[in-house]
Amino acid sequence: MDARARSDRKQTIERAQDMVAHPAKYDSVTSKGALKYVTKHEVNPDGVLGSLPIVTFDAEALAVDEALDGYYLIVTYKTNMEDLEIIGTYSSLTACLRYL
Repeated sequence: MDARARSDRKQTIERAQDMVAHPAKYDSVTSKGALKYVTKHEVNPDGVLGSLPIVTFDAEALAVDEALDGYYLIVTYKTNMEDLEIIGTYSSLTACLRYL
């Protein structure tokens, strides 16, 4: 993993941990990607519905992301294209979007 990606993930993890400590301080706009590492529970561990949701850090989501480090992932609905064709198509699309 390159230094930039490592730095970005570190900032996202710090933001997620701050969200756990201060959940009222964040919303979907200010979370900046940290929501994928945060889980919100409406009930406490005893199964009782609480007045405020319980927010926890999702270490499993972090482990999944770390396991995929170094891989080039493309999510697509195109099932009838070859791998290299998909890569070429999405690479061209990404290049076009850089100039918008």
